[in-house]
Amino acid sequence: MKKRLLATGCLLAMTIGLGGRACAQTNAKTVAFALEPQDLDRALVEVGRATGREIIVAADAASGKRAPRLVGRLSADDAIRRLIAGTDLIAEFRDDVVLIRAAATAGAGAAATSDVVVTGTRIRGGVSASPLKVLSARQIRDAGQSDLGEVARSLPQNFNGGQNPEVGVGAPGDNQNLDAASSLNLRGLGGDATLTLLNGHRLAYDGAAQAIDISTIPLAAVERIEIVPDGASALYGSDAVGGVANVILKRDFRGFETSARIDVPTEGGGTEQQYNATAGTVWRGGGVLATYNFNQSDQITAGQRNITQRLAPTTTLLREQHHHSALVNFHQKVAHNVTFELDGLYSHRRSFGTTPFTLDGDSRDFGVESYSRTESYSIAPRLIVDLGEAWQATLQGVYARTNVAYESLYYSSGTVFLQFSGCACNRLATVEASAEGALFALPGGEARLAFGGGIRNAAYHYTRLGSADFDRERHTVFGYGELSLPLVSASNATTGLRQLSLSVAGRYEKYGGPSGVLSPKLGIVYAPSDGIDVKATWGRSFKAPTLNQQYSPSFFNLINASDLGFVTFPPPSTIAIVDGGSATLRPERARTWSATIDFHPVAAPGARFSIGYFNVDFTDRVQLPIDSLFGSLGNPIYAAFILASPSVTQVNDAIAATSAGLQNQTGRPFDPAEVVAIVDQRYRNVAREKASGVDVAASYTHQMEGGRSIAVTIDASHLTSSRVLIPGLSPVQLAGRIFYPPRFRGRGGLTWTSPRLTLAGYVNYVGEVDDRRAATPRSVSGQTTVDVALRARLAEQGWLSGTELALSVRNALNDLPSAINTGFAYATPYDSTNYSAVGRVIGVQLTRRF
Repeated sequence: MKKRLLATGCLLAMTIGLGGRACAQTNAKTVAFALEPQDLDRALVEVGRATGREIIVAADAASGKRAPRLVGRLSADDAIRRLIAGTDLIAEFRDDVVLIRAAATAGAGAAATSDVVVTGTRIRGGVSASPLKVLSARQIRDAGQSDLGEVARSLPQNFNGGQNPEVGVGAPGDNQNLDAASSLNLRGLGGDATLTLLNGHRLAYDGAAQAIDISTIPLAAVERIEIVPDGASALYGSDAVGGVANVILKRDFRGFETSARIDVPTEGGGTEQQYNATAGTVWRGGGVLATYNFNQSDQITAGQRNITQRLAPTTTLLREQHHHSALVNFHQKVAHNVTFELDGLYSHRRSFGTTPFTLDGDSRDFGVESYSRTESYSIAPRLIVDLGEAWQATLQGVYARTNVAYESLYYSSGTVFLQFSGCACNRLATVEASAEGALFALPGGEARLAFGGGIRNAAYHYTRLGSADFDRERHTVFGYGELSLPLVSASNATTGLRQLSLSVAGRYEKYGGPSGVLSPKLGIVYAPSDGIDVKATWGRSFKAPTLNQQYSPSFFNLINASDLGFVTFPPPSTIAIVDGGSATLRPERARTWSATIDFHPVAAPGARFSIGYFNVDFTDRVQLPIDSLFGSLGNPIYAAFILASPSVTQVNDAIAATSAGLQNQTGRPFDPAEVVAIVDQRYRNVAREKASGVDVAASYTHQMEGGRSIAVTIDASHLTSSRVLIPGLSPVQLAGRIFYPPRFRGRGGLTWTSPRLTLAGYVNYVGEVDDRRAATPRSVSGQTTVDVALRARLAEQGWLSGTELALSVRNALNDLPSAINTGFAYATPYDSTNYSAVGRVIGVQLTRRF
């Protein structure tokens, strides 16, 4: 595999003409322009096509504006400056992209020219030393993707285990499908170790897993997604170990847009309908956008797929769901230097699925029916004050809730014999103040400082019918700072040294207990010549234990030793297993570092190639300490978690130490003298995980006459990861193991664009995994899917003006997962954390803009 990656990198490097020649950056290359006056948005597109510079314009920001005549030989950035001169637009020029939006969003003054803050740094106009992926709304739309959950699952750096609507019965570990949610899980470190933000602010956790459901955000309101697959706790705090994803909303949208979409799997079931309405307007100093989305999808059942014919036909593979979501984004300049902003999000989802426990009946004969109802909302106001020409201060707050009401009804012969229901309810409240500005002059520019602090309160209320509930909160106080030091830039560059900048960041968070967590991070950006950037980071990140891990009720479960398979103990011996939360859990800590080389040669305008290495050493991970009781009793490695031959006093003390007390499952009266062992299976800071690998990305855009272009993109990731469950045990390889991330994932695309038509094709590859659960290991084949999407504007004038038709075929070759062995009859017979059984899906979408 390593040879394949190196060969691919060398081939791509030769293809885009790297050679050994030093050359100027793409944005420094001059191009001869001869553009007549025209609509500004079209002129910007022409500049991007001619120069290969990626330009992202905030929704409708250029609408109604005219571009002047553009004649002469200019660089991309100079051409953009001329086109927007005299308008209310500002441009943020970065190495890989130009972001253009209305100046009203930034307030007044010279500081507005560096208003845009890209995820990975809190410095306005700063350059992140961490790798950064930017997915624009247009890229998502061209790919034919319908929601952010689908976007997340297409990322090679993401593992689809965790919270995923397609996770089936029998997937071990933290994989679950309680409410059809979708969460990001960068590097496979867990959905709770990836921080997802909306316009830079947090959202409430979903369920008990401390992850964020990204699919609650309507795709129609999204301008772009910025993803930093690198540890970022120094800037953003807890959870940002695998990385950060920041969903940026559209601004300055004018008009009214509606769309209707239907997706139909050709194998049956799963028909999805989606309806959307978006409205917005802009006035002097402000604007508002509002979006409403409704999504309804049918079940996919085992009887509709050949791979699951051994299950009962009514077994649910993909839940039925009904989802309403609405979003409002508002901004208003309330004084010459003060801007008020507000983000509001609401989501309501219902889902339903069934699991028969027999092969020929339905769930009401013998099985379970599962229902969920999830309601979430967030309100995030922000006040931005420009303090002269160099500094800007921000005061912001967030209040958010997510309530997941669940109900599982267990049937036998049509009668409910067990009900499992309750609520996993999360609440978040945050207040934060920050400031950013210039400190002093350095040879390469101004040294800039960003700093801030605040208070965050997270609460979790868990209820379950017939069981003790709990309601706990965590109060966190935090402070952070980031310093950017540009030592060398274009103004003082020399041969072999075109750019050099350093960054230092740190964050301190204190929650509960006597001490807090300090997370530092160092970064460097070095350009030896035009066309080559070398970036590296080193830092510490952390993740606070979930409130469920800390405070869930603990039980003293008494079980007959013979029922657990231990026949060496004389009857009536019993074994006690203590499980549940542990209030003494410490934060999980990680050391992360990354190194990235970006090439953007002038020999091939529009070409980019990057290769990066990442490394994560994640210690004090919270896990259940004993994987299996068999082989653990009497093993000295587990001595800290097993008390053999306890006294009556020790048994009674252990019962008293639990919050829920004794749960006697022996069928006879409790006798403490019969307990031969107490197994402490509460959550502990015991595990250590390591993850490392290589990311490769390449893109090339070729411009043709008549406003046409063709673009090629490649994105791939190779992962190696392992876990030591408790000290003394041997490492267990995770990447490449069934129900864990594959070693290799890749996505390549080809897009052809004309003024009225876009045709795109993508190949997605999820690598093979090994199934070592049986005595004879076997390899489970990977999955290769091909997606095709077409988007066409139907007319420039007349009653069809503003109407767009989109057709898509996902998994066009209908590649389905390979079968696996299962431990029980109703378990999903394929690896549902990595591979999808939905099959070929044909989609049609009609969009009308008024």
